Amino acid sequence: MRVFILALSVLGIFLGVLLGANAAAAGPSTTDRELIASIDPAIVAGEATQETEDQIGLNKGKRRDVQRRLTGLGFDTKVNGRFDVSTRAVITRWQAARGYPRTGFLNPLQHQALLTESASAAHASFSWQR
Repeated sequence: MRVFILALSVLGIFLGVLLGANAAAAGPSTTDRELIASIDPAIVAGEATQETEDQIGLNKGKRRDVQRRLTGLGFDTKVNGRFDVSTRAVITRWQAARGYPRTGFLNPLQHQALLTESASAAHASFSWQR
């Protein structure tokens, strides 16, 4: 259920950016039915490939960021900016844990979900320490 809610949140952010809408000003959906009906299952369950990952435009610095975020979520990997066999295995484990197809590659939705999840985890950790 958490994965579904996270996917819906990420999709809402992604669509808001894509359509140029201000998601915060629009406010939340008033019914679950409206929210669920507006989601294209193919987008949520879409498999990630080398092509979809290339569309994200991950340079070496952004790949390091992905590796740091995975490690911060408990999916330890070497932070070297290369998506080698070891990193692909970690991405696959993260995908499996989140209910995504296990490909070892990211698509834009999964990348955004990782960014959102790691930011939420970092915020929760910061709040806990205060």
